[in-house]
Amino acid sequence: CVMVVWAIKSRWLPTPFSRFLAVLATGGAIGNLIDRMLYGYVVDMIAVDFMNFAIFNVADIFVTCGAIVLAIYTLFFDREPKKEAEA
Repeated sequence: CVMVVWAIKSRWLPTPFSRFLAVLATGGAIGNLIDRMLYGYVVDMIAVDFMNFAIFNVADIFVTCGAIVLAIYTLFFDREPKKEAEA
């Protein structure tokens, strides 16, 4: 949470979309942390029956999707346009 606030304040995450993704991942992490503090474990509620896959919760989805999309967006789409040399 502190790192996301620092990244937004230092303009490391300049676009609203990148900030949204960082907050999405942080919100999921905080949700899992709250479960861990209240119950001693993270409550998982979504089980996929049609394939052998892990049981997970909404906070896990937020963390995973937010982090993956933020990494892809930062690596491939969040680039400053090259400034042409003035003649």
